[in-house]
Amino acid sequence: MAGDLLPLHNREYEHQQAIKNLRRYFNNESELRTLAQLVPEETFRKLSENENKDRLLTAFWRATRGEFDVNNLNENQNWLKKELISRVDRAEELTSQVSSGRHDATLDFDCQQSSDSFESYMAAHNSDAFTILYELTDSVIDEGDLLVRKIYSMYLSALRDHDQTIRKLGGLIDSGHDEFENFENAADDLEKNLWEYNKAREFADITEDEIDTIIQENSLTGRIAIDKLGDRLENNRQGIRKYVRDMSSLDEDLEDLETIFDNIASINPDVGEEK
Repeated sequence: MAGDLLPLHNREYEHQQAIKNLRRYFNNESELRTLAQLVPEETFRKLSENENKDRLLTAFWRATRGEFDVNNLNENQNWLKKELISRVDRAEELTSQVSSGRHDATLDFDCQQSSDSFESYMAAHNSDAFTILYELTDSVIDEGDLLVRKIYSMYLSALRDHDQTIRKLGGLIDSGHDEFENFENAADDLEKNLWEYNKAREFADITEDEIDTIIQENSLTGRIAIDKLGDRLENNRQGIRKYVRDMSSLDEDLEDLETIFDNIASINPDVGEEK
């Protein structure tokens, strides 16, 4: 609708054709405003059956009479901050996490398992578009006239029509954060277990460099679709957990073996000396 009705700016200011056509009905704007004050909206809209001009007539009639419903502007602004901005903020945090520290990966916000794409939301976020819109809405609520508040209310309502998509992105981001934390905890545990399982470490001659290599082999690399991130982290975490379980099992076996030798030595001191 904006493309059909808003003025063109080339070398000079120029109205769109829909507005030029509308002006043919009246010699000047004051007559149109007078009519808008005299007749109800339904009658006023009969000036044209064209869809574009009908929407323009409706907007003109309401602007002239100041009859706009902007009650949902505050609600839509709250949605913008709490639902949209907060989720893309967390998406940006996750993007940073998978590309730093132990990891060297890039998140792709085009899904692999569905046709969903969140790239446009991230691009808008990276250009601060949502934050700027929130701040502009603040000023409109405080100082804007009724027509301007209605325009912002309509714009935010149109953006809110994508709420289901935003919620889907939020679910993937929350899952990604949870799985990332689980992976980091497993990697930290493996580093600590090197010293907790002393018998296994000494028997297998496991070094810190080997532990670092195992963690690095299971860290994130390459380009990863956002809907595959959770599974990727879970699989990699299981690789680390398996190594921890193997170390624990080896440590317990060595402990049991030492107990057996101790028992034998208590029965036959010669065996203890040989040991």
